[in-house]
Amino acid sequence: MLEVMHRYSYYPRVIQEITCGVRMESRPFPERLLPRSFFDVHKIYPFGNVVKMVNEKGVLTLYVELTAYRKKKIAKIEISVDNDVIKFRYGVLNGRVKREKMPEKLEIKTPNCTLVVLTSPFRYMIKHEEKEILVEQGYNGLTWMVPALRRLAPGLGKVKDRNVWVLSYYLHDQEALYGLGENFGPLNKRGTEFFCYATDSPATPNISTYIPIPFLWSTRGYGILLDTPAPSYFDIGYFHYGIMNIIIRDDELSYYILLDSNPKGILRKYYEITGWPSLPPEWSFGFWISRCAYRTQDEVLNIAREFRRRGIPCDVIHIDPPWMGHWKRWKTDVTCLEWDKEAFPDPQSMIDELHELGFKLSLWINPYIEPNTRLYNEAKKKGYLLKNSRGEIAVPDQSMQ
Repeated sequence: MLEVMHRYSYYPRVIQEITCGVRMESRPFPERLLPRSFFDVHKIYPFGNVVKMVNEKGVLTLYVELTAYRKKKIAKIEISVDNDVIKFRYGVLNGRVKREKMPEKLEIKTPNCTLVVLTSPFRYMIKHEEKEILVEQGYNGLTWMVPALRRLAPGLGKVKDRNVWVLSYYLHDQEALYGLGENFGPLNKRGTEFFCYATDSPATPNISTYIPIPFLWSTRGYGILLDTPAPSYFDIGYFHYGIMNIIIRDDELSYYILLDSNPKGILRKYYEITGWPSLPPEWSFGFWISRCAYRTQDEVLNIAREFRRRGIPCDVIHIDPPWMGHWKRWKTDVTCLEWDKEAFPDPQSMIDELHELGFKLSLWINPYIEPNTRLYNEAKKKGYLLKNSRGEIAVPDQSMQ
């Protein structure tokens, strides 16, 4: 069993410390993310040989040894194909599986590509004719010859209370990758890292984000969509330019590989899985004006009138937390949905004038509310409040450390 005791509990380098077998200086974890121990992986179990195969109702199920467990455990991997979309589902079995004789490799055809699965040990590659589109690390014995850069094959990691799945692929020299939701790094994500978990990020140049989407597409003709709400981490050639690691903390893992030579085709397949978005109203694409923050009704109306007097196009005016009465009392960014009647004595007349001037009004809110307020008591009575695993009303951890 491979166990590494390291001095550092900071995450983005932990997997690399384990898989390289060397100790490396870790950078501090960005502020206001999950606790640093959340991805603190203590053990990793690479996928071993495929010991059994079942093909029923269009689903190929492979039973794969987890090679480093003290007690025998088996990974159950389900593979299904729909058009040029390949779905993988991983889980862990506690029981034994009778070993069967397996072929060296399996080939699964899609309309335009071929999924090649090696069975000893389990690895896979996707190709279009002779072009390799996506190659898993360790496929066909490929490894880095320099020991300090060598990686283990993808497999299962263990943390204190659950599993961490590790996906790992080779990246081609000219390959570019895009996606992962709203973030403020480079458009091409090659050479970057990304923490896929919604946070109230304190600044834009950060690997955290307000709107993470665990979907990444490549100029090689594939996209990867994680089908899980669990936090995940993407190292897209960040630690090593030629390797992509994707780490997901969850007991089971489902993900899709979307194949198309045209990026539009990859996006079309993505929307066929997730649902097509509706088109927002035309005004939402216009110019918005805001500051931190408009504090009174007179200030808002004076700004709106001045825009129109100067003939400056503007569609939306946004008011930050001071529109709510509790902000003046507590200076907290929680939500009460009650106007500050001193600063905004007649909000309806303000809204009416803004509409007459051609403005839409946007009001700032956050997804947490102040205890012992009217809104809180109503939400508690009707069972709307999120609860933790102990059945208690959840309290957000603003430190996120």
